[in-house]
Amino acid sequence: MSKILFVTYGAGHVEIVLSLLPRLQELGVATTVLALTTAAPRLRREGCDFRTCCDYLPAPGYELACEIGEQLSKELWLDDSGITKDESCAYLGVSMVDLIADHGAEIAWRLYSDHGRRAFCPTRFLRHVLQHEQPSLVLTTCRVRMELAALLAARQIGCRSVLIEDLFGFSLLGEKSIHAFSQLPPSVEWPDEVIVLNQQVKDRLVKAGFPATAVHAMGQPVFSDWLARYDATEPCSSVNQWRRQGRPVIAYAAPARRDVLQRHLALMVTLAMQNPGWDIVVKLHPSVSTASVQVELDHGLDNLLVLPGDLDSLPVVKASDLLIVFRSTLGLLALFAGLPLLVFEDSGEPEVMPYVSSGAASGASTLAQLQQAIAHELSRMPTPGLQLRHPLFENPPRASERIAAFLQSLVQA
Repeated sequence: MSKILFVTYGAGHVEIVLSLLPRLQELGVATTVLALTTAAPRLRREGCDFRTCCDYLPAPGYELACEIGEQLSKELWLDDSGITKDESCAYLGVSMVDLIADHGAEIAWRLYSDHGRRAFCPTRFLRHVLQHEQPSLVLTTCRVRMELAALLAARQIGCRSVLIEDLFGFSLLGEKSIHAFSQLPPSVEWPDEVIVLNQQVKDRLVKAGFPATAVHAMGQPVFSDWLARYDATEPCSSVNQWRRQGRPVIAYAAPARRDVLQRHLALMVTLAMQNPGWDIVVKLHPSVSTASVQVELDHGLDNLLVLPGDLDSLPVVKASDLLIVFRSTLGLLALFAGLPLLVFEDSGEPEVMPYVSSGAASGASTLAQLQQAIAHELSRMPTPGLQLRHPLFENPPRASERIAAFLQSLVQA
């Protein structure tokens, strides 16, 4: 029986999968989802069937996986993450077993010490998964760790693969400014087909050397669904019950990067302290637990609210008057919905998300600049809905339906 194997991490990646699953089911296409890290609790909440690394163990060559995973999980697993201890141990364990098989124990542990989970690319384990599942097509939404391993394993065993580029070509061209020189990875690491947001992104990939016939500008499923959901959803009740009448609500979409997160949380506390007339909402990233940032947010301020990462972001944005991001794709939702957007970028790194360079958002890199930008945007409220005319932000309609039909054609070919 023909079927698609999705291999997905959490946050925006699993949201793409969730957008496609019902459309594929309507078309009669069989699917299996390998849920990695925070994808599992998200799928569990939606009542979707899925598998985790646990379901492919025990397996020859991975006898020590759970033992090694238990050792690694002591520093990484949090009981409020929604990820079960067994899932965490299996994921970390098989990844480390493959790293040891690839480099030898001494070098593997040194790589892990230097790079953490970024050192993982468990291709052997994903070959084992693919041989067990026998899919007609493997689909990922990025090229890191186990999702990259899935693409490599698919090529090795002759299974067709598809990558959905969720943004501006970053998976294949690197997370750098869209204006910077970009180079594709070696062709042996390419997927067979790539689905991209729009013609601008396709042009970037083709210019870098990817075959034009294998790049399909079909839109991004989550972005296509966002506006319909946004229009239908009610503002977040937690925000509405907490906010003070007549005070603007300024939402901050916190990043997953720990170094940036710590700096920015301290800055949000200072922002709230210095501006008691503003209500500041911090929406944590789905991969960040509330318990892990308790120290940074032990402030006692009544105008600063922290919302957990597993809370739906759309109602939070809808309850807000202004959104601040570092590099979050929630900035796109703000732009689609006509909400004022500010980008706080204090890392000194080149711009990745082209919000500011396109003229769609204002930028700030210091607290003083951020306060000034917020005050400026609030002085212009109510802001009329923005009309995004920059081609970078074009998102073809009905992306989920069109992509599902395309995937059906691939598995039936």
